[in-house]
Amino acid sequence: AETCADAEFSNQCALMVRYAAPCLDEEIDSAQKLKSCLYESPRMRKLIGRYERNESRDMFLFETEGFRDFEAWCQRVCAVLEAQLKTQMESDQDRIQRAQEDFKLKSGVESHYVLELMRTEAPSIQMERLTEYVCGSCFS
Repeated sequence: AETCADAEFSNQCALMVRYAAPCLDEEIDSAQKLKSCLYESPRMRKLIGRYERNESRDMFLFETEGFRDFEAWCQRVCAVLEAQLKTQMESDQDRIQRAQEDFKLKSGVESHYVLELMRTEAPSIQMERLTEYVCGSCFS
């Protein structure tokens, strides 16, 4: 939490925490808020419970998440990323279509330049690269 706060929540640190924890609607702008958000997450409660029951031990990430092996965990992560990518691609497509319609209304013509610009700035392009990288690691 301190690392994220020290970095002034750059590189979407708080956003990543929001996806991992139950505080999606909260504004995270301090280390304390970040700690509270993380502490209340089901994942953290599970880890704290293990510690309190003296069941803690060194574990691989896939074990802490309850998977039998790395491959099963990786395939699940891959499936989640693919679903998120599909949703993001649909969102990007809607945004591109709205921009195209707005441009037509303003200029009376369709601009391939505007469409190409929108495509290159679409978040789904970066998500697609990440998904390919992660999923490629699962099945190699």
